[in-house]
Order: sequence, then C-alpha cells, then structure tokens
Amino acid sequence: MHSPLRTILITSCTNRKKATGEVVRLYPSDKAKTVELLAKLWIARVNAAQRREPASTLYRGRAFSEAKRSAYVAKAALFVVSAGHGIVNCDELLPSYDLTVAASSDNQLHSMLHRMNKTDTDWWQALTKNFAEPRSLVALFNNHALENCIVLLAVPSTYLSMLHEDLMSLKDEHISRLRIITSEFGAARLTGKLREMVLPYDERLEGNASYAGTRNDFAQRALRHFVEELHGHELPFGIAHERVTSAMKVLTKRNPPIREKKSDQSIEDLLLQNWHRCRGSQSSLLRWLRDDQLVSCEQGRFRLLWQRVKLRIAESSRGHNGEA
Repeated sequence: MHSPLRTILITSCTNRKKATGEVVRLYPSDKAKTVELLAKLWIARVNAAQRREPASTLYRGRAFSEAKRSAYVAKAALFVVSAGHGIVNCDELLPSYDLTVAASSDNQLHSMLHRMNKTDTDWWQALTKNFAEPRSLVALFNNHALENCIVLLAVPSTYLSMLHEDLMSLKDEHISRLRIITSEFGAARLTGKLREMVLPYDERLEGNASYAGTRNDFAQRALRHFVEELHGHELPFGIAHERVTSAMKVLTKRNPPIREKKSDQSIEDLLLQNWHRCRGSQSSLLRWLRDDQLVSCEQGRFRLLWQRVKLRIAESSRGHNGEA
C-alpha cells in the first residue's frame, strides 16, 4: 500500500488545449431544462468521447507549465480544477473539450446558466456529483490516500467563485491543511477560516523578474515562487505566511509600460510582417508585441488574431503551391 502523499497541488485548467480533432462541447440546440440535466448531458458526451490525452499533456500555456514545474520541484501530485471534468488527477485521460465558466459573448455554458438563473457554483455542484465517482474538493479531501497532506490551491478568482460552495463545505480540519494562492481580488471573495488560509501574495511579485507575467497566470507564478524560493510546502502555515509577507516587503510593484491601442487589422499586419522573427510562436509574438512594440493586446484577443494570421499564411502557402 502506498504511503500518503505529503503535498498535493491543485491548479486551474486552461483554455489552451492540445488539438486532438475531437472536441466535446455544448451547442445552442441543447435543450436541457435544469442545470442537473445539463450536467448529465455534458457528462454523457464526455463519457462517449473516444480520443483522450493525459491531463498533463492536454492543457497548454504558461499557467499550466508553471504548475507542472512546481509539482516537480515539490515532488507533489498535481490535480486540476476543470469546469468540464471536476477535480482530476494529471494522469487521468481526458477528451479535448471546449467549456469554461468565464463570461464572454460566445460562452455557451454561461448563456445556458444565465437563462436558468443559475451560477457557475450551481454548475460545479451538479457536475461534480454526477460523475461515476464524485469529483469535488470535498471528495478529494475525504480520500484516505491523501489524508494529512498539505494542499496548495493555486487558482484565479473565477475558479474560487465556482468552488465557493465546495470550499464552504470543507471540514475545519481540512481547511487547516489548505494553502490558498490567488490574486488580491480572489482573496476578497473568501470569508472566515478560508480567508485566513490565503497566502499574502500580491502584485509586488512582478518586481521579481523571474516570476513576472500576466494576470492570467498570477496564481501559478506565485505558486512556483512559494515552492522554489520559500520551500513553503515544507513549512507550517504560520511560518509560511510570514515568509511570503517578508518576500513581498522587499519587492516593489513595477509600473507597467504605457502601451498603444491598435485595431485588429493593424495587429494582424504586424504579426504577419514579423511572423518569421519569432518562428510563428504564439507566446514569443505576444511578448514581442507587448514588450518591443509596446502594443496593448489582451491575451484572449491576441490568440484569435494569431490564429487568423496563421490561417492567412497557410492559405497563402497553399495558393503558391497550387500555382507551381
């Protein structure tokens, strides 16, 4: 029998996923009348999917890479909070899927929940209890194989909102094992004993160049700092909290550079002209655009523009080959 794990890390899933050809999603034509029926419809689609990837290779992007690196350094098991799968181990095989709780005009789940007068918390409750085995935080803490281990929960505010009822249902003895790493905005969403378990990371972390980044990956960058620099996963909570406080005191929040706003077409032209400079790398082009050209572009918007340029280049290449 395996001995209990000493540390486990829980991070959020990402919109960026490995392309597998088959993508599980909701459709405007789906007619579920309740959030419970919607969850069951979704789970049936997940269970029917054939092609699967380990969660560790399905999710892409810096936030997930930071979490994987932290798990490696801490010799910890890594779990993912997924809006489509609940709490899953990184070794679990998952189908590619398109589902998020983030509010946007094309978010099918968000639209359906809004029509039902339900929230992302209601979705999480319905989702996690309707799988063959419960996939909630409470179920994870009740797993005897994980008894007495420290749990580092590094997620953005949107995920704390989704997990709210799940977190509130934890026993006091389980809450005492939590170390919550999130933004100041995320921390403000918590109350009582949960709020007390938040580590005091804030935007001063940007003052350390090794851990600077975007708001989207703040929690995961702070997690890596906590594990790599402070070895906080090895410390009692009180000492770990003091170490984070001291680390933030010696850092200064960076003044962000003033970036110019440009139209979609202007940004696409810049990417097209400099595509080969960064070998078409999405992350490198974004850094070049923001840091070298000082152009303002939110990450989600940039991803869409990058995809358009990639398609234009592919179509142009096919055209030249056809003429030849």
